[in-house]
Amino acid sequence: MAQSNSTVTLTLPISLARPAFKGIQAEDLADIDLSLSDVPPRHVRNILTSLFGQSIIQTIDSVKVDPIYAGNLAVTIPVHIENYLSDPPTHMLDLVLASYCSNLPSLPLGTDEGAEVLTDGSDRTTLHITLPIVPFCLPSPSTFGTLLRFMYTRDLSDLHRALFPCAPSSFCQLSIFETAALPRVQVHYAKKIADEYSELVLMKHLMRVFGLWRNMCVLEVDDETMWNTLDAAWFVLLLATALKLGEREAAVAIVGGQENAEEFHLLQAFLG
Repeated sequence: MAQSNSTVTLTLPISLARPAFKGIQAEDLADIDLSLSDVPPRHVRNILTSLFGQSIIQTIDSVKVDPIYAGNLAVTIPVHIENYLSDPPTHMLDLVLASYCSNLPSLPLGTDEGAEVLTDGSDRTTLHITLPIVPFCLPSPSTFGTLLRFMYTRDLSDLHRALFPCAPSSFCQLSIFETAALPRVQVHYAKKIADEYSELVLMKHLMRVFGLWRNMCVLEVDDETMWNTLDAAWFVLLLATALKLGEREAAVAIVGGQENAEEFHLLQAFLG
């Protein structure tokens, strides 16, 4: 059978728009924990990260859930946690999502009722718990784990590793994700990625950022650090893809044309 070498044209935005944020409502946090009624959401995030960040990630990474099949009308699901190092992620998940997202379904309050804790004589503890199923449609389920992990830990290095085929070198790691600081470093980084990775790898990571953006829009994630990181990642990966494909006009448009003289001249040097 003859193979078809068809070409698919993909149109992508130069920048990713941000939704109009409704803002995190204090009463939403107070409904989960009354002691947080007067605490700003950003402080709640920092408190949760400092108290539970890495330990809750170890717990979440050990979670095993039976698959849900189409047509299954179950309203609860059994969850098995094999590395139970912190509080069950029920109450924590309520707080984390409520402190970041202004568009959420109505979530039942986390409860440990009926939970079964088993120990095997070592440091490992296993937890079996039944949780309610809350329907909520996300446009990119595969990238939700990346988003949730950052919400728990606020670990930018971990986020960088998820978004890029290679992490930024130490000398440019800080400036690469500040859209107003040293944009020429972003251009250098885009060239490095374009030189070292294939079109397929670049598109894979570009689509990962795009999926993350779609989830953040639907959930209305209200966190400036996360959005700045996403903006810079999109700029770098989109420019790297244009450079890899030899799309001169697209590359010039991405850096803002001659209005951004420094980046424009640097790009011209790369394009030859």
